[in-house]
This record gives sequence, structure tokens and C-alpha cells, in this order.
Amino acid sequence: MSSSFNLTSQLYDTKFFKFEQLIDFKDEKEWLINHWDVSFIISLVYILFVLTAQQWMRNKPKMDLTLALFIWNLTLATFSIIGAVRGVPNAIRGIKHFGFKYSVCENNLYVESPAGLFWGVAFAVSKVLELGDTAFIVLRKQNLSFLHWYHHVTVLIYVWYSYSQQSASGGLFGSVNITVHAFMYTYYAFKSLKFRVPRPIAMFITIFQLVQMMVGCYINYTAYHVLKNGGRCSVTMDNIKYSSLMYFSYLLLFFHFFLRAYVTGQPLMKKRREDKSA
Repeated sequence: MSSSFNLTSQLYDTKFFKFEQLIDFKDEKEWLINHWDVSFIISLVYILFVLTAQQWMRNKPKMDLTLALFIWNLTLATFSIIGAVRGVPNAIRGIKHFGFKYSVCENNLYVESPAGLFWGVAFAVSKVLELGDTAFIVLRKQNLSFLHWYHHVTVLIYVWYSYSQQSASGGLFGSVNITVHAFMYTYYAFKSLKFRVPRPIAMFITIFQLVQMMVGCYINYTAYHVLKNGGRCSVTMDNIKYSSLMYFSYLLLFFHFFLRAYVTGQPLMKKRREDKSA
């Protein structure tokens, strides 16, 4: 093992949490790597569920589900907060000590670190669990936007595809995403209890989502630039292409949502639940 990795491991793997050492996800990691394409089947089942559930609810009264929705959002908020507390300091240390290009292009940490193993698998699985957001929207007969379900499906497929390649950029992508979710699901937890959350907070979360998309585009540009100049980068060109298309489409869709919700003043459907990110 190289001295470079030893130093990287010391900086990143600070062993904040015991469960990262106690829970062994090696088998789950290998399964995800070898069966990432199952994400297409899950996505198809998800879309069929949405269509069937919407039809089933058409002539039925909306369900309340207040307590269940609160518990759901609180659970995802807690998971995201712990992940952000773990991931963000590591990302900052990596960029500070090795530079941004290294943090984008090196994946030894995520292959070897027990914490990287735990959070890599947990993050990938969480993208399946987050599909449950849609069930609450459908059963409560709220507006289901294209942005919502398109975002859920494409994030799930891309995260599993990227994890199967052990793509180095996934570490930064995941750290930013789970941080956004920490704020977002906390906001939804309060909203589910009918709290009057100030409008600027909702605006901040949407802006944070837009920043996430811009950061994603920049990460992809950095990986592309390194590869085009003959440098070493553990991200494939195909991965960069798919990820860039995904992040740019999110950027356009979230920007459109931001304009309608906070700039033009175009009213959204009554009692509509704001679109969630992944």
C-alpha cells in the first residue's frame, strides 16, 4: 500500500462512528457492483406503481398520513445529517491537503476505507428508499411533477451505475447530495407537522439544490479536463458523459422551478409539496 494512500486514510478515516467498523457491507458491495443493472428493474416497478396508485386513488379520498410522513422525513433527515457530518469534513480535508483534482479523481479511500465501504453502500441503498417519497405524494393526492419522478429514477440508476465502477467522483457527489438532503428532509419533517416554515428557508433549500447541480457539473468538468490532458482519473468518460447530462438537466429543471416558485410569482398548485432532490 502506497504512502500516499496511508496519508489519505489518516486524513479521511477518522473513525467518528463505531458502527462504521462493526457493520461489514463487503458482500453488499460486491452484489451492488455485479448487479447494478437491477436499478432499471426497480425504476420500472416504481413507475408502474406510480401509474397504478394514481389510478387507484382517483375516486378515493386523500389519505392524511401526517404521523407516518413525519416519521419518514425525520428518519431520512437523521440519516442524511449523520452522513453529512461524516462526509463533509472528509471532503474538506481531502481538498485542503491534496487539492480538488485529487479529490475528484482518486478512489482509494472509497475502496479501502471501512467508513467509505459503509457509506457507499448505505448511500446507494438510500436511493431506493427515497422512492417512498412518491408514495406519500400519490396517496395524499398531491401534484406529482415530472421533476420529482424523473429525478428519483435517474439518481437511482446513476448512483448504482457509478458505484459499480467505484467511480472516484462519487465521494464528492455523495457528500454534497447528502448535505442537501439533511436540510431538505429536516424542512419536510417540520412541514409535515403543519409548521409555518418561513418562505426564505424554502428558497434557500432550492438555491442549495441549484448549487449542488452546478458543483456536479464542475466536478465532471474537472474529471474530463484531467483525462483529456493525459492525467490519471478513476472516472470513465462514459460516466462523465451520463453524469453531465443528468446534472445539466437537473440544473435546468430546478432553475425553472425556482423561477416559477420565487421570481415570476406564478402560483403553484394548491397545497403542492415542493419537489425533492436526490
